[in-house]
Amino acid sequence: MDLSIFEYLSVSHVIVLSTPSSSISQIFDIDDEIAQHDSDDDSSSVSNFNLIDQRVSPTIGDTEIVDFSTADQPRELRIGSDLSTDENDSLIQLLRSYLDVFAWSYEDMLGLDPSIVQHRLLLLPHARPVKQKLRQFHHRWSLQEIQKQLSVGFLSVVEYPKWLANVVLVPKKTAK
Repeated sequence: MDLSIFEYLSVSHVIVLSTPSSSISQIFDIDDEIAQHDSDDDSSSVSNFNLIDQRVSPTIGDTEIVDFSTADQPRELRIGSDLSTDENDSLIQLLRSYLDVFAWSYEDMLGLDPSIVQHRLLLLPHARPVKQKLRQFHHRWSLQEIQKQLSVGFLSVVEYPKWLANVVLVPKKTAK
């Protein structure tokens, strides 16, 4: 499947990080992992990648919020609450050292190359349009979102057939 047709935009979402419960659970720094895999031969490095994939998984249980906020921007991440105290501290320290990597807002994603990720609506030109019920939503919310995306250059004029599905606006839990 060709994934080049999709564009990944920053939206308000929760990043949940956790490791499954095991007797040997470690948090690895990516630089250490790259150095280790460069020194190994090809056959052992493939098996090491498989081991890492097996150790890291989405959390199933409870999560706790870790606040990395600055004075001007709220920054929250969720991590699994089933981590031990040492693992929790190590993970928080690792996340703090890589805070500049996360995209916290649209402005943080200015360098995103459209040749890497881009979304297109693949519509069949001969498809028959289906009339949908009009959905009402606050005009203010849509204008704010459009202004945010226009200010950072995420929106561009495109030509599609006249028919597209209605936009579905889902407000955040904080009603912003």
